[in-house]
Amino acid sequence: MTLTASPITSAAVDRAAFADLADRPEENLLTTTDHRTVGSLIIGAALLLGTLGSALGAFVSHRVDAVVGDRLPRSGWLGGSPNGGFSFARLFLAHGVGMVFLVVVPLFLGLATIAVPAQIGSARMAFPRLQAFVLWGYISAAALYIAAFSIGDGPPGIDFFGGSPATAANPANRATELQIAALMLVGVVIVLASVNIVATVLTYRRPGLDMAGLRPFAWSSFVTAGLSLITVPVFLAGMLLLAIDQHFGGGLFNGAAGQWIWVHGIWILTRPDAFLLLLPALGIATDIVASRAKQGLLGGPAGLHLLTGFGVLSLLAWTGGADRITSVLVPTASIQTGLIAVPVALLVLLWLGSLAKGAKPDLRLLFVAGFLLLLALCAVNVLVAAVRGVDQEQAKTVWVVAQSRALLIGAPLIVLVGGVLHFAPAGLGRSLMPAPAALGGLAVIGGTLIGSVALAGLSYQSSFDRANNALSIIGLIGGLVAAGGLALVLLNALSSALQPGGRAFESDHDAANDVAANHGNDTTEVAH
Repeated sequence: MTLTASPITSAAVDRAAFADLADRPEENLLTTTDHRTVGSLIIGAALLLGTLGSALGAFVSHRVDAVVGDRLPRSGWLGGSPNGGFSFARLFLAHGVGMVFLVVVPLFLGLATIAVPAQIGSARMAFPRLQAFVLWGYISAAALYIAAFSIGDGPPGIDFFGGSPATAANPANRATELQIAALMLVGVVIVLASVNIVATVLTYRRPGLDMAGLRPFAWSSFVTAGLSLITVPVFLAGMLLLAIDQHFGGGLFNGAAGQWIWVHGIWILTRPDAFLLLLPALGIATDIVASRAKQGLLGGPAGLHLLTGFGVLSLLAWTGGADRITSVLVPTASIQTGLIAVPVALLVLLWLGSLAKGAKPDLRLLFVAGFLLLLALCAVNVLVAAVRGVDQEQAKTVWVVAQSRALLIGAPLIVLVGGVLHFAPAGLGRSLMPAPAALGGLAVIGGTLIGSVALAGLSYQSSFDRANNALSIIGLIGGLVAAGGLALVLLNALSSALQPGGRAFESDHDAANDVAANHGNDTTEVAH
C-alpha cells in the first residue's frame, strides 16, 4: 500500500465542488471571502515582508562579528548605541522575531488556506469570513510591528529568543507596547486560523474521504492547527503578563517564579511553537515527494504517523528549563527535544526510499533537497560544537543565533517557498512561470545555505578581538541573495495572478495524469 499525493490544481479536484463559485460575483480584494484570494494575499504579504526581513538579516549577519567583538561604532548605520535610529540591537530583534511571526507562520497559514480545501475536495473553508479576518488581522499586526521599530527609540531590547526575562522597573515606552500588541494579535490570528483549519478538515471533506486518506500537507496542517490551539493560548497568556509588567512596571518576572513563567510561556526556544514551524514544512516536503515518486510514498500511512509523532513530540519542548540559557546546543539541548529528530530522520528515509524507486524530475524536489541539506548542516554543527567545544560566551551567543535561525527560519522557509510553487495552481489557476520560479527558488535555497554556513562559521573563530571580514561578507551576500529570490518568487506570483483568466478552471494535463496515476483506476477526482 502506498500513500500518494498529487500537485493540486483546480482541474485536479472534483469540478462539482466549485460549482457554487461559478456564479458568484467577483469581490474586490478588500471584501473577498474566497479562500484562494485570501490565501494568495496572505502569501503575497508574507513574501514581501520576507524579502525585507532577509535583506535586513543580511546586514545584521555582516555586523555580528563586530558586535560581539565590541568593535561597533556608537553611532551611524548599524551602530552599537541601543537608541540609535538604525542600531544593531533594534534591527537584530526586528529581524529575528519578525521573520518567525510575520513570515514563516503566515506563509504556512496562506498555503493552508489555499491547499487544504482543495486537498479535501471542498469549495470553501468552514468559516470564510473568519479567514478574511485572519488576513486583515495579520496585516494589522505587521503594521503595528513595523511601527514599533520605527518610532522613537524603538522597543528597549525585549528578546523573545533570550532566556532572561524582560523586566520593567518603570512603565515602558509606546514602541514596546506596540511590539507586544503586534505579537498578541499574531497569536490571536493563529488561533482563529487554526480553528478554521480544524473545522474545515473535520466537516468539509468530500464524501468517502476519511482522515486516513488525507494528503500529507492537509494532515500536517490539521495536526499543526490542533497543537497550536494548545500552545498558542499559553503564549498569549504570557504576553498579557508581559504587557501588564511593561505598562505598569510591576516586576512580574522578577524572582524564580518570573523566570519560570518566562521560560515556559514566552521564551521561543523552550516552546513547542518553535518546532511546530517545521511540521508544515515536513508536510509540504512529503506532499512533493509523494507527487513526484513514480510509485508514490512508501510505507502506506507511515508518513502521516511520523508527521503526527513529530507534532506530539514537539510538546516535550515545554520540559526544557532555565538551564538551557547556558547550553550551546539550543534548541536541541536536552534528550527530550533531541527525540524530535527521530521522526524527522525516519521521514527522510521514507522520502529517499520512495524517490529511489523512480522519480519524475521536477523543480520542487530541489526545495526538498535544500531543506535536507540545511538540516544536515545543522546536525553537523551540533556534532562539531559537541566535539570541538564553543568556549567563549560571545561565540556561544553567535552559535545559538546561527543554529536557531537555520532551524526555525531558514529550513521551514525553503520548503514553504517550494509550497508556493507546488500549490500555486490551486490559488492562481495556473502554475508559476518556470524560468523565474527556478531562478528564485535556487536563490532562496542557495542564499539561505550560504548565510547559515557563514554565521555558524563565525562561532568557531578563535577570537572575536579581530574582524573576520570574509565570513561577514559571505553572510551579507547570502542574505541578499535569499532576499532577491523571495522578491523574484513574489513578482512571479503577481505576474501569474494578473494574467487574464487566472481563476479559470482550466485543464492541467500533467496534474490530471498525476492524479489518475496515483489513484489507479479511480478517476472521479479528475475534472475532464
